[in-house]
Amino acid sequence: MKTRLISKLLILALICITFLTSTSAGSNGGKPILSGEEGVQLSALLGDLNEDAPESVRNDVGTLLHQADSLIKEREAQGNYEMSDEESELWVKITALLDKDTIRQFGEDNYQEDKPDPNLDYGEQTISNLRKTLSGRDWNKLNSLREELQVRGE
Repeated sequence: MKTRLISKLLILALICITFLTSTSAGSNGGKPILSGEEGVQLSALLGDLNEDAPESVRNDVGTLLHQADSLIKEREAQGNYEMSDEESELWVKITALLDKDTIRQFGEDNYQEDKPDPNLDYGEQTISNLRKTLSGRDWNKLNSLREELQVRGE
């Protein structure tokens, strides 16, 4: 009877250890394991910071990016294209880390937060860029939706 109980506890402990190590997949000793796409996105997010970003910043931003990407894929697999509060919070944290490293690398005096150009229609610019990527039918539908939102003031 005692042997069975010990065996069951050992099996339960093994299952718990397996579960804990599998749920931490995506990180390797504090260093996130990013997909190729996430690696490219991390480099793009770091931009001018990429060359001089310390490993800790890369790891922190990479970990958050991996979490956000996982949430996005899970959500989109369910046909949901509305960003969750959890995803938004991750992007706020990513932005804060990037801002902090920008200030570290370039100094407080050289840091200016970009302000949107009021004369530029970012939606139109994005739609124009997508014209080369989307089918004509999809592009027309997307452009119609954008125009509808503009009319409604959203």
